[in-house]
Amino acid sequence: KGLPMSDEGTRKFLRFFWGSACEAERDTQYRVVIPQNLRAYAGINKEIVSVGVARRIEIWSRENYTVYQDSAGELDPGITARMAELGI
Repeated sequence: KGLPMSDEGTRKFLRFFWGSACEAERDTQYRVVIPQNLRAYAGINKEIVSVGVARRIEIWSRENYTVYQDSAGELDPGITARMAELGI
């Protein structure tokens, strides 16, 4: 809610993020089926990793998350600068 809507990059990101959203229902065992198009986008074939990020949950393929963790290292200076701009 606090992102600057006057920033074109913010609007572009939010369109991408929310434009890919879809409603999902849980089954009787409280499982949620991830639609095929989102599974394909995330490269999910079998195992997943769920990561809590603020008030959201990210769902990754285990393989992609392992690669991400191995390559993440320290925060990029551009990311930390953007966080400072947003007051984080």
